[in-house]
Amino acid sequence: MNTNKNKKMLPYLIIAIASFYILPLLGKNTGYFILVLLVIFPLVSFNIGLIYGTKYGFNILLPLLLGGVFLPTIFIYYNISAIIYFPAYQTLTLIGNSIGYFIRKKTKKNINLNIEN
Repeated sequence: MNTNKNKKMLPYLIIAIASFYILPLLGKNTGYFILVLLVIFPLVSFNIGLIYGTKYGFNILLPLLLGGVFLPTIFIYYNISAIIYFPAYQTLTLIGNSIGYFIRKKTKKNINLNIEN
């Protein structure tokens, strides 16, 4: 395992932690929590994966750890019915990370082709 690559994951996990643990504190009604669970958290998860992937490449630990960060919030803020979001956010992070990885790969390939020409 590349520990340097894993250390670079920390700021992204801090953003996830801040989102998952602070945003629910701002909620006052059910509509807010639905917005957070169905719109904001999916966007945060996908974008964390995408940005990390474009900067550092693919890392399977990212979606696993992001899901691990979200899991306790189910019992703190929500109820067990929110467990469905656990694999959803992991999947969105995985998709974002994969797309970011391919963007990084394509960009590096284009840069190398331009250097050779």
